Amino acid sequence: MEPYRLVNTAGIWYLVASQNDKLKTFTITKIKNLKNTEQTFKPNKNFLKIIDENRAIWFSNEMLEVLLQVDIKVIEYFIKKQLLPYQQIIQKTIFLLTIQQFLFF
Repeated sequence: MEPYRLVNTAGIWYLVASQNDKLKTFTITKIKNLKNTEQTFKPNKNFLKIIDENRAIWFSNEMLEVLLQVDIKVIEYFIKKQLLPYQQIIQKTIFLLTIQQFLFF
């Protein structure tokens, strides 16, 4: 495992690290049998860029597109403020709002 960054989100600490050439997120409280070594690694520039540009805490090489249809009763909340990272409104009617969101898993 190659550690890149510690991230605190809503009071929970996560470690962003690469493992088997993939970026992953680990909950600090679930890490067991931690062993400190003198081993070093050269950071992957692509991983650093992904980490710097990502506002979410979850990292993965697999991405899933999700389309959300929001009822008219709560549309205003999604228009006023971006409630989801990278949400994009792709259709708006008088009855509902369709939002595109990408999830990493």
